[in-house]
Amino acid sequence: MWVIRTLLEEGYTIRGAVRSKEKGEYLRNYFERWREKVEWTVVPDISKDSAFYEAVKGVDAIIHTASPLPSSNPEPDYTIKPAVHGTVGILTSALKYGTNVKRIVLTSSCSAIINVVTKPTAMFDETNWADEAVQAVKEKGKDNPDMVKYRASKVLAERAAWEFCYQHKNEIGWDLVALNPPHPPLQKADSPAGLNSSMRKLWGNISQERSDDFLKVSYGYIDVRDVAAAHVAALQKEAAGGERIIIANGDTTYSVAPELFTSGVLQRGNPRLEKTILYVYNPEKGKRVLGIKYRSFEETLKDTLAEFGARAMPTVLPVTSARVLVTGANGYIAMWVIRTLLEQGYTVRGAVRSEEKGKHLKEYFSNYGDKVECFIILLRSAGRGQNAMLDAYEQCGQDGAFDEAVKGVDAIEHTASPLPSSNPDPNDTIKPAVQGTLAVLKSAYKYGSKVKRIVLTSSAGAIINPVTKPTAVFDETHWADTYVQDIKEKGKDNPDIVKYRASKVLAERAAWDYYNEHKGDVGWDLVALNPPLVVGPPLQRVDTPDNLNSSLDTWWKNISKEKPVDILKTSYGYIDVRDIAAAHVVALQKESAGGERIIVSNGNIVHSLKPELYSSGVLPRGKPDLDKTILFTYNPEKGKRILGLKYRGLEEMISDTLGDFEARGWLKPQSNA
Repeated sequence: MWVIRTLLEEGYTIRGAVRSKEKGEYLRNYFERWREKVEWTVVPDISKDSAFYEAVKGVDAIIHTASPLPSSNPEPDYTIKPAVHGTVGILTSALKYGTNVKRIVLTSSCSAIINVVTKPTAMFDETNWADEAVQAVKEKGKDNPDMVKYRASKVLAERAAWEFCYQHKNEIGWDLVALNPPHPPLQKADSPAGLNSSMRKLWGNISQERSDDFLKVSYGYIDVRDVAAAHVAALQKEAAGGERIIIANGDTTYSVAPELFTSGVLQRGNPRLEKTILYVYNPEKGKRVLGIKYRSFEETLKDTLAEFGARAMPTVLPVTSARVLVTGANGYIAMWVIRTLLEQGYTVRGAVRSEEKGKHLKEYFSNYGDKVECFIILLRSAGRGQNAMLDAYEQCGQDGAFDEAVKGVDAIEHTASPLPSSNPDPNDTIKPAVQGTLAVLKSAYKYGSKVKRIVLTSSAGAIINPVTKPTAVFDETHWADTYVQDIKEKGKDNPDIVKYRASKVLAERAAWDYYNEHKGDVGWDLVALNPPLVVGPPLQRVDTPDNLNSSLDTWWKNISKEKPVDILKTSYGYIDVRDIAAAHVVALQKESAGGERIIVSNGNIVHSLKPELYSSGVLPRGKPDLDKTILFTYNPEKGKRILGLKYRGLEEMISDTLGDFEARGWLKPQSNA
């Protein structure tokens, strides 16, 4: 975004490659004053060989900034393959169709340069490569920390670029420049949940209390505006051609207290701590070749925090080292909620039903050390065979189950609830949903002396009612009481989805009733989030598609299996799991969310839509000619207004989910036998 702004300010015309139509529209609207100078093209999957064929036609230069950021996906190829393929793909496209291209600037990273440092002070320059990370990935694979996989991806992507140029040097009319900054640019962000990876790291580390060992960590820095200026200068300076250039303005440690902000908002820092710099990046080549004077650390920090202040970043702030209890912590939504909380600097207490589930949680988030703790909800032996899980949920609903878990936490995210069950007795779904919700609230009432807010994961299933003709619009004033009445009248003869929706209605109503009865006696308020079908890459332990959680399993079966027309005509609302996770975190922070019921939905579609992103025969189903009448929609405006989030588009959600499945080896061409 900053590169585009800098180019436009200097009179260039821009063609922006984005992953979805929604992102393109945002780009155009953001740069409205330059509307005639900005165009965009959709490239949904940068790893495809042909991804940029059309995008490069007629352009004079290319700045390639697209690359995956550090991921918690255990498979190294999840990060490495798209980084390498995307980089080689843009160069291949330029070779074939970039007849006007004179220069390509690649945004690499200092992560492609640095190696492990054990004693001060190491000096890294453009001759260094982070090959230790590549070797670690070869030897340890998915057992490496996420940052090692990320560094390996940057090394392999940049090396692939230079090797491509050398191999085709007699065929191309352009040269290559690789820029290696310590941090990537800052994009649009309405809250800390929307910050990019590097800015989340900065925000967390200047706003949270950290251990002395952590505060001693060295890091290089550069202002995003200077990185953008370097990209433009790299197009203009003839001497930059064929060069690898570090863009860094020095190194510091996290122990530097932001003296510029002494209002108590940023309370961390240990000024007396020894500030030994373990390593530095030599910036001299970049300064000489590009001729840029970089902004100081003080100016960068001051302007960044002023921008955060202007955006009102943030009722439960991470800046106070807030501790958040997440129930059902090993679940699909909960894992993403925890990840988002941790990325913003919160400390998380995850409530799980067994030591085994707690072990997985700790292992998955091991990089966060003592920022993650597990609390086992002690259960008696659940000896009911197939009903063991329901038995466990019932025990979690016992008064007192969360008494110890709520002590000392500042907020609660209650995501735990039974999913649709094939058990014929409606009470096997309804009873644990209602009692589990009330158990959390009762424990918070008795022992949650620090709790300021409780966010309840409800469902659009608590809102919708039967629809027979298009197009019904549901909002937060609606309740799915029809299904509660069905349970009263038909009992166990109801379909499973009716029992589930009745459970969501009764659990959420019970929560509001309890809160309204006791709100004069408690120091916390309540928020209920109501998402429809949640789809997106899973973080929880899942070895095969057969073990997917309920919502993802429903979606996967409907796009991967042949279905009758009546099913394909079914309308459903959707939201990306990463967006519902962000909504949970922002719901802690936005004062106006308190006491509100909020739909978090990004639209409605029908199951007949075929994912054109995958046309290789892996997903051969769909009836594109089928009438695509949307029977109902959920009105998302209240959620967008209060939470201020921009949700991912359908294309991005599907592409990323199937990309995750592909990395797990689940996408295989259908047999024609």
